[in-house]
Amino acid sequence: MQPSEAANTLISAIQMRPLQGAASMHYARMTDQGVAYAVQGGEGAAKQESQPVFETVQQNAITIAGWCTLSEQALKTQGELARAMDVHMRNQLITAIDKTVISGTAVTAWPFSGLKTLAFAYTSATYTLIHDAIVEATAHLRWGGYQPDVVCVNPMTYLDIALKKDTTGQYLTGAYMGELPAQLYGMRVTFSAEIPLGKALVADSRYLEVLLADEMNVQLAYTGDNFTKNLITARAEVAIIPVVRDLGAISLVAPKP
Repeated sequence: MQPSEAANTLISAIQMRPLQGAASMHYARMTDQGVAYAVQGGEGAAKQESQPVFETVQQNAITIAGWCTLSEQALKTQGELARAMDVHMRNQLITAIDKTVISGTAVTAWPFSGLKTLAFAYTSATYTLIHDAIVEATAHLRWGGYQPDVVCVNPMTYLDIALKKDTTGQYLTGAYMGELPAQLYGMRVTFSAEIPLGKALVADSRYLEVLLADEMNVQLAYTGDNFTKNLITARAEVAIIPVVRDLGAISLVAPKP
């Protein structure tokens, strides 16, 4: 499974790399930059160094699975099984991975808080429109040394942005019947129904990863009365390890109330 297969979702903008067979991942997550450095007062004087704060994270692999029912004929018809896998199974898995990465899971065996919870809650004190609040939050991230390059919004929130007009009645995003821009203030736009309406997740994707502990595998079996109905059940499964290396690199943005 590659990011390109998850077009327009947040995980399509996050680095994916294999970590085959891993049951868990231990890594350090920055929770505070601890910026205390300064120019040395002179030769022999004490140096004020940066003192970032880290926490140790153990993230267990999260198993995600989906299934669909097929006609047995799919096993005999060239390309039909592969097509069913692409249309149904991959879509289910991508949707589930997106939901898990953004909203997390409380399953005891592999808990993950999700980006919405881990992100800094940034509410604009000035701007009442979400697209203005996004650029303000982006400026603050850059001020902190980050390079935000991706923004994730609910599709209905982006619709609201796309329909905004200037004082002359012209759409801010250009021609109404034209293609909606895939970038917002230089950042790639992605979509997820997991993002609350009227808010946006802005991130520096360098600090985010989705590790593939197990690549997608497919199993076929009879369930219930499948056999007598000439049906078969296909099940696909993948195991992921979401990694967030710096909490300061992600912000959940809201406009001024």
